Amino acid sequence: MSKSSGFRITDPVTSRIAMQRMIDSGRLGERQGQVHRLVNLYGNEGITAGELSRAMHAEYPTMAISVAVESPHKRLKELETKGFVRRGEIRTCKDSGNQRIAWYPTEHGVAVLRT
Repeated sequence: MSKSSGFRITDPVTSRIAMQRMIDSGRLGERQGQVHRLVNLYGNEGITAGELSRAMHAEYPTMAISVAVESPHKRLKELETKGFVRRGEIRTCKDSGNQRIAWYPTEHGVAVLRT
């Protein structure tokens, strides 16, 4: 993934257009912030992307379900790159019952939210 563009060279043109629209509109930062806050809120025990999707829908009830479902797994890697969250163990997701990565807040990520 290119750090400046937000998409991979192998992504289809529609994904590139969508990412650019998110960057231009400020929605990318908004979604990253929402996921970041939820990992911080629920992350002491670790939270999977599926559990985050459910939490997104509960915390932001006016958000489109498709956005709540898609945002966490897409934004977690970006937040990891920024040092705001870290990967933990693989465990059973409370939402899907499948084995998934648990995500945790980092000290840096918690400090950023406090400022």
